[in-house]
Amino acid sequence: MQQKVSQSTSLVKITRPQPEQVLARTRLLQRLDRARKIIWVVAPPGAGKTTLVADHIGRRKRACLWYQIDEDDADIAAFFHYLGLAVKKAAPRKRRPLPHLTPEYRAGLATFTRRYFQELYSRLKPPFTLVFDNYQEVAADAGLHEVLRDGLDGLPAGGHVVVLSRSTPPPVFARFLASGAMEILDWDALKLTLEEFSSVARLRGQDKLPAEMLQQLYARTQGWAAGLVLMLERTEDSRPQAALDSTPEAIFDYFAGEVFDKSDDKTREVLLQTAFLPMLGIKTVEKLTGQHAAARILSDLSRKSYFTVKHPQAEPVYQYHPLFQEFLRARAKELLTPERLAASQQNAAALLEADGQVEAAADLLQAARDWAMLARLIGRHAQLFVSQGRMQTIEGWLRGVPEDVRARDPWLEYWLGVCRLPFAPTEAREHFARAYERFKSGGDLPGVCLAWGAVIDTFVYEWQDFKPMEPWIARLEELPPDVSALPPPLAEHLTSAIFIALVHGRPAHPDLVSWAERVARIVRESKNLSLRIKVAPHLLQYYAWWSGELPKAELFLNTLRAIAAAPGVPPLVQITWQAMSSAYHWVIAENDACLEAVNRGLETADASARPVISGCSRTAVSASSTDASPETAIARIAPESRRWTTSERVSTPESATIPFWWSQSVQPGPRASRMITARACGRLDSQRSAAIP
Repeated sequence: MQQKVSQSTSLVKITRPQPEQVLARTRLLQRLDRARKIIWVVAPPGAGKTTLVADHIGRRKRACLWYQIDEDDADIAAFFHYLGLAVKKAAPRKRRPLPHLTPEYRAGLATFTRRYFQELYSRLKPPFTLVFDNYQEVAADAGLHEVLRDGLDGLPAGGHVVVLSRSTPPPVFARFLASGAMEILDWDALKLTLEEFSSVARLRGQDKLPAEMLQQLYARTQGWAAGLVLMLERTEDSRPQAALDSTPEAIFDYFAGEVFDKSDDKTREVLLQTAFLPMLGIKTVEKLTGQHAAARILSDLSRKSYFTVKHPQAEPVYQYHPLFQEFLRARAKELLTPERLAASQQNAAALLEADGQVEAAADLLQAARDWAMLARLIGRHAQLFVSQGRMQTIEGWLRGVPEDVRARDPWLEYWLGVCRLPFAPTEAREHFARAYERFKSGGDLPGVCLAWGAVIDTFVYEWQDFKPMEPWIARLEELPPDVSALPPPLAEHLTSAIFIALVHGRPAHPDLVSWAERVARIVRESKNLSLRIKVAPHLLQYYAWWSGELPKAELFLNTLRAIAAAPGVPPLVQITWQAMSSAYHWVIAENDACLEAVNRGLETADASARPVISGCSRTAVSASSTDASPETAIARIAPESRRWTTSERVSTPESATIPFWWSQSVQPGPRASRMITARACGRLDSQRSAAIP
């Protein structure tokens, strides 16, 4: 069962931080005012990048969309998911959500990205600023670089983008630099001047430091903001030159260690136990540490600008600076026993999951090697993540589980198959088959039904040879004899899978007619829109090709028309309906209606970045031309139909059936040939009059 979770803390990822005790760095604020459309801010950690940009947006009162990148954005679908939440937060009056990067969009990722960002820009009132913080978290070979490049191509007038990173722009952004659309604000510019250095010291209550000491501190820190904050916490005697000559990270660890050791026991305990929390909600911290003083401790850290940032929420949420968090995690591993460390991570994971930070919870459970708890977490959230296209995230968790552990849990094997299904159906089938056997031996009836249906889906995804499906059809007797006795969602799922298997594997099966009637009822009445649109093309194929009931096919299409025309229906539903409609009209020689349906489907496919479907539609337009003889149509369509079923990997069972309509239309079997002959003899009207609604 999907667990309902809060998103209050997880939304901190898309919330502009509000640092306290901030010095107005006038020279840099003015430079940001004059900046080009894209500015890349690059400097070492602790240089004040985030503070500067957050302060600039706050002072200028600009509309802002702030996005904090982390390792979870390696899954591009996760990036688009959270970016969609950020847009919803920035423009709450726009009720229609931006689309998720579900598998059918993958083949046209560049087009999807451009149109996604066009819609994003249209929802923000200029002047606006998009900020991508912590960009150094993106791996060198990650696809996110190309995605962001394509998205920034269409940045409109009045829009600005700021990227905060510890590293320079990757090569994919070179054209922005060459064209003058991007400029770099580097470490030399960000370094504190002596005047700024003195002002920061006064802000922190050090207004009586001798000028000579200030100059010495400035020389030693070389304008590094974090170094100044740390050094002001200690006396001159505790700053050996050797530490100051090290890297910023080493200097930070040295001084942070001294400050940590100086803290009282309660503060140290809170810091150690919260080291693994990416976001620090007050209630979560209190439950984890048992310290009611946690709110005061975090507030003090933020107020002193001690590498803890406060995010504005109904209840304050805090976040450690990455350097500080790395330091605290290292200390926790040093000071806590392995058993206590694992227990702390497990407790933190449970609290994170309850607060909606599912990815962070999974990371902690992997670190604690608590595979049983991780398996339960995956079971609660996999379906939602898959529906949002975030299969890569789920697969990453599953791949992290030792193979022998995964082999003992059929649900882990099943979800791994689900993650692989859109991209490698044959591999997915192996996972589903293993899951089926283990479900069966364990007496898990829902698992048996789901795994069997998933195996059938793999053949639909491949859309090539259905003969290897025969052994699975032979196992129908292992399924529940009375499907209607199952819970309704499971019964609908299994009914659809059995019907699809029989249509493509045993079209002469004596029970196929009754299964078709059940599926027709599902298409008419089910609340599961995804399942309805998944099974509908197969039912139309049954009516049009196998049973020859063209009037039923027509009535069926009219029923689906209302579904496809409903507000908010996904583009894939509209495309599938147009594909079915065009195929039906092609079969009954209504070429004008066929062309109209194809053109509408083509327009929707082009607008929604589905290249495979678009390619099918374009060929269909050619084949459906009114001046084309059957031989000409076959000659035009056959090469494309072979390409669709071999080189173009379809990514959903719905889109898999769209190329089918055309490949089957030019290779009609005996039943289809008889229907076409009947149509030519004028028998269609008599069949219509005899149709049973």
